[in-house]
This record gives sequence, structure tokens and C-alpha cells, in this order.
Amino acid sequence: MGQKETTILIWASFFAILLMCAGFTLVLVFYRNRKRNFFLEKEMINQQHQQQLLSTQLHTQSQTMQFIGREIHDNVGQKLTLASLYTKQLLNRNNTATDKINTIGNIIDESLADLRQLSKSLTSPALAAAPLAQLLQDEALRINSLGNCLVVVTDNAKDVLLQPAQKNILFRLLQEFIQNSLKHAGCRKINIELSAAANKLIVTAADDGKGFNTANISTGQGLANMQRRAEELNAAFNLQSATEKGTAIIIEMPLNQPDAI
Repeated sequence: MGQKETTILIWASFFAILLMCAGFTLVLVFYRNRKRNFFLEKEMINQQHQQQLLSTQLHTQSQTMQFIGREIHDNVGQKLTLASLYTKQLLNRNNTATDKINTIGNIIDESLADLRQLSKSLTSPALAAAPLAQLLQDEALRINSLGNCLVVVTDNAKDVLLQPAQKNILFRLLQEFIQNSLKHAGCRKINIELSAAANKLIVTAADDGKGFNTANISTGQGLANMQRRAEELNAAFNLQSATEKGTAIIIEMPLNQPDAI
């Protein structure tokens, strides 16, 4: 074999090895891409499954609250109404205990008014129709009319659309915070702000009340309710407070929930 044939053979062998290496590399890259796509698809399916479960849970909770609202109105409300009538009849017949009977009647009437308001809020179609900011502004208007505390709502998330059940849970959570602030913090002002960033709805509520040391916090019913509601929304819940510096909560809820309207 001549030198020319040897050179050709060497180059041919080199290109054959190069083609084999290139082929092996392509196969390896194809395999890795396919494996990566498989895990991505698996993760996407798992996320969709979790979102469907959350959507079902929110829908079920909404139906449950409507059922509770109807039961409050049709059952408990009717019984309290009857008790109020009997108390007033007793008041007309027995003048020796007028003050006590009158007090009992007033308590029943106040309880009945509260239950009617609760029943109305649980079953009201406004929860499905009105944006979260509007629900909060209506609540602020009601509280501000009492003159004890000023509630200010700032909406920087006007383009964010939520499911009715999501709005309801967030609204109840913020109602819980407002009530806790009014009852325990001695606050004069409560600020609530809605904003959106990085595919999240961020809700911040803060009061200017007496606050407390979070190191000594015990999970009371109010805090437990707020944390539970946040978990139902798959939202992060952060509580911040310091003595004489007020209390704040920050809620970060992902917006990639299914069936948002």
C-alpha cells in the first residue's frame, strides 16, 4: 500500500470516528432532552392536578358557605325571632323584671341582626360579581361610619381577576384581621393594599395599634383562622408585629390558579 492510500485510509478512519462521536453526541443530547421534557411534562401534569384539586376545594367551600348562610337564615334566625317575640310578650305581662327582660330582648335582637348580616354576606351574589377591592371598600365604608377607626383600601391590582371562592376566602381573612385589630389592638387606622407582581397577588394589611411581641405569640383562634384560609389558597402568610408599632399581615397568592374569571 502506497503512502497516498495510507493517508486516505487515515483520513477516512478519522472522519468515521468523528462521525461516530458526532452521532453519539447527538443521541446523548436527544436522550437528555427527551428525559428533561419527560420530567417537565410530569411536573406540569402534577401542578395541573394540584390546581384542579384546589379549584374543587374552593368550589366546595363556596357551596358549603352558601349552605351555612341559608341554614343560619332559615333555622337559627327563625328560632331567635321566635325567642324575641316570646321575650316581648313576657315583658308585657311581667313588670317586675322589666329591665332584665328588656336587656335579654335587646341581646336577642342584636344577635338576630348579626346573624342576618352574616347570612346575607355568606349567600350574597355580590361576592361573585364584585371585585375584591370593592368588597373591601364596602366593608371599610361600614366600619368608617362608626367613627372609631379609619380603614383605607388601596387597589393597585385592578387587572387581577379571581374566582368567586378565592375572593370570598381572601375577604373573610381580611375581615378577620380587621376585627382582631378593632377588638384587641386599639388602633385608629388600618391600611389594606392590593398589588400584583411576579404572577402573584400581594395583599398587605396593617394597623397602627399596640402590637405585640411575636416571640411570645400563642396561636389564637383568629390567627389560626387566617393561616388556615391562606393555606386553602396555597398562599404564603406572613405576620409582622412589634410592641407599640402595630401589626401587619402579608399574603402572597399565586395567580396561576385554574378557571379564574
